[in-house]
Amino acid sequence: MAGRVDDAVGYAEAAQEAVTSGRFDEVSKDAEDGIGSPYAAIGQTDRWVEWCLTVIARRPATNVHAKALLAIAQENGRFR
Repeated sequence: MAGRVDDAVGYAEAAQEAVTSGRFDEVSKDAEDGIGSPYAAIGQTDRWVEWCLTVIARRPATNVHAKALLAIAQENGRFR
């Protein structure tokens, strides 16, 4: 796989920590749910699913995009 996948995963981990810490301004809900997507590139879709569930728990009534990404992550994980 081409690219800087390891960097992307590191950025995802740092972003998740920043979002959940509460020490920073809120991230747009549509940006927040995509933070876990690099995990698909390394075959760890369970981590992406976990992040989607975290985002949905934070904003349950308003997050259609996170629910769609959750379905994609779950489906992607079935074929690994």
